[in-house]
Amino acid sequence: MVVGVGIDAVQISSMRRLLETGGDAFETATFSGEERRAAHTQSDAAARFAGLFAVKEAVYKALAPCVGKEGFDLRKVRVEHWADGSPHVVVDGYLSSIMERAGACSVLVSVTNEGDFAMAIALAQAEPL
Repeated sequence: MVVGVGIDAVQISSMRRLLETGGDAFETATFSGEERRAAHTQSDAAARFAGLFAVKEAVYKALAPCVGKEGFDLRKVRVEHWADGSPHVVVDGYLSSIMERAGACSVLVSVTNEGDFAMAIALAQAEPL
Protein backbone atom coordinates (compact mmCIF):
# COMPACT_ATOMS: atom_id res chain seq x y z
CA MET A 1 0.00 0.00 0.00
CA VAL A 2 1.30 3.46 -0.90
CA VAL A 3 1.68 5.82 2.06
CA GLY A 4 2.84 8.83 0.06
CA VAL A 5 4.52 10.02 -3.13
CA GLY A 6 6.83 13.00 -3.47
CA ILE A 7 8.53 14.63 -6.43
CA ASP A 8 10.96 17.52 -6.67
CA ALA A 9 13.10 19.35 -9.22
CA VAL A 10 16.19 21.45 -8.50
CA GLN A 11 17.85 23.76 -11.00
CA ILE A 12 21.51 22.76 -11.21
CA SER A 13 22.71 26.28 -12.05
CA SER A 14 20.92 27.62 -8.95
CA MET A 15 22.56 24.94 -6.82
CA ARG A 16 25.94 25.87 -8.33
CA ARG A 17 25.42 29.54 -7.34
CA LEU A 18 24.26 28.52 -3.86
CA LEU A 19 27.37 26.37 -3.39
CA GLU A 20 29.60 29.20 -4.58
CA THR A 21 28.01 31.84 -2.34
CA GLY A 22 27.11 29.67 0.67
CA GLY A 23 30.15 27.48 0.41
CA ASP A 24 31.00 25.05 3.13
CA ALA A 25 28.38 26.43 5.53
CA PHE A 26 25.53 25.52 3.17
CA GLU A 27 27.01 22.09 2.43
CA THR A 28 27.51 21.14 6.07
CA ALA A 29 24.06 22.41 7.04
CA THR A 30 22.34 20.45 4.29
CA PHE A 31 24.33 17.31 3.46
CA SER A 32 26.00 14.53 5.43
CA GLY A 33 29.76 14.12 5.34
CA GLU A 34 29.43 11.04 3.13
CA GLU A 35 27.10 12.88 0.72
CA ARG A 36 29.61 15.73 0.50
CA ARG A 37 32.58 13.42 -0.07
CA ALA A 38 30.73 11.49 -2.79
CA ALA A 39 29.55 14.66 -4.54
CA HIS A 40 33.06 16.08 -4.71
CA THR A 41 34.32 12.95 -6.49
CA GLN A 42 31.95 13.67 -9.40
CA SER A 43 32.91 15.73 -12.45
CA ASP A 44 30.00 18.09 -11.65
CA ALA A 45 29.51 18.31 -7.88
CA ALA A 46 26.69 20.85 -8.26
CA ALA A 47 24.67 18.38 -10.34
CA ARG A 48 25.17 15.68 -7.69
CA PHE A 49 24.21 18.08 -4.89
CA ALA A 50 21.10 19.16 -6.84
CA GLY A 51 20.09 15.50 -7.22
CA LEU A 52 20.68 14.81 -3.53
CA PHE A 53 18.62 17.83 -2.53
CA ALA A 54 15.80 16.80 -4.89
CA VAL A 55 15.73 13.32 -3.30
CA LYS A 56 15.59 14.82 0.21
CA GLU A 57 12.69 17.09 -0.79
CA ALA A 58 10.85 14.24 -2.51
CA VAL A 59 11.17 12.08 0.63
CA TYR A 60 9.87 14.98 2.71
CA LYS A 61 6.87 15.37 0.39
CA ALA A 62 6.13 11.64 0.53
CA LEU A 63 6.19 11.47 4.35
CA ALA A 64 5.35 14.92 5.75
CA PRO A 65 1.61 14.82 4.99
CA CYS A 66 1.40 11.71 7.18
CA VAL A 67 3.39 13.06 10.12
CA GLY A 68 3.14 16.84 9.87
CA LYS A 69 5.68 19.35 8.64
CA GLU A 70 7.01 20.34 12.04
CA GLY A 71 10.25 18.69 12.98
CA PHE A 72 11.09 17.19 9.59
CA ASP A 73 14.83 17.76 9.20
CA LEU A 74 16.08 17.41 5.61
CA ARG A 75 19.65 17.29 6.86
CA LYS A 76 18.91 13.98 8.54
CA VAL A 77 17.62 12.35 5.36
CA ARG A 78 20.79 10.70 4.06
CA VAL A 79 21.11 9.58 0.45
CA GLU A 80 23.69 7.01 -0.62
CA HIS A 81 24.23 5.15 -3.87
CA TRP A 82 24.43 1.43 -4.55
CA ALA A 83 27.38 0.05 -6.52
CA ASP A 84 25.37 0.45 -9.76
CA GLY A 85 24.90 4.19 -9.03
CA SER A 86 21.23 4.05 -8.09
CA PRO A 87 20.26 6.09 -5.03
CA HIS A 88 18.70 4.87 -1.82
CA VAL A 89 17.71 6.53 1.42
CA VAL A 90 19.48 5.42 4.58
CA VAL A 91 16.82 4.44 7.10
CA ASP A 92 18.43 5.15 10.45
CA GLY A 93 17.05 6.20 13.84
CA TYR A 94 15.71 9.58 12.69
CA LEU A 95 14.12 8.49 9.44
CA SER A 96 12.98 5.20 10.95
CA SER A 97 11.01 7.15 13.56
CA ILE A 98 9.41 9.38 10.91
CA MET A 99 8.52 6.38 8.75
CA GLU A 100 7.01 4.54 11.70
CA ARG A 101 4.78 7.53 12.46
CA ALA A 102 3.75 7.64 8.79
CA GLY A 103 3.06 3.90 8.67
CA ALA A 104 5.77 3.33 6.06
CA CYS A 105 8.22 0.43 6.02
CA SER A 106 10.31 1.63 3.07
CA VAL A 107 10.95 4.60 0.79
CA LEU A 108 11.99 3.98 -2.80
CA VAL A 109 13.70 6.83 -4.65
CA SER A 110 14.86 7.62 -8.15
CA VAL A 111 16.74 10.64 -9.47
CA THR A 112 17.61 11.89 -12.94
CA ASN A 113 19.34 14.90 -14.47
CA GLU A 114 18.05 16.47 -17.65
CA GLY A 115 19.52 19.70 -18.96
CA ASP A 116 19.77 22.16 -16.08
CA PHE A 117 17.52 20.19 -13.74
CA ALA A 118 17.85 17.32 -11.31
CA MET A 119 14.53 15.59 -10.59
CA ALA A 120 13.67 12.99 -7.99
CA ILE A 121 10.68 10.94 -6.95
CA ALA A 122 10.06 9.11 -3.67
CA LEU A 123 7.52 6.41 -2.96
CA ALA A 124 6.78 5.64 0.70
CA GLN A 125 5.09 2.29 1.13
CA ALA A 126 3.57 0.33 3.97
CA GLU A 127 4.57 -3.05 2.55
CA PRO A 128 7.69 -3.94 0.59
CA LEU A 129 7.29 -4.82 -3.09
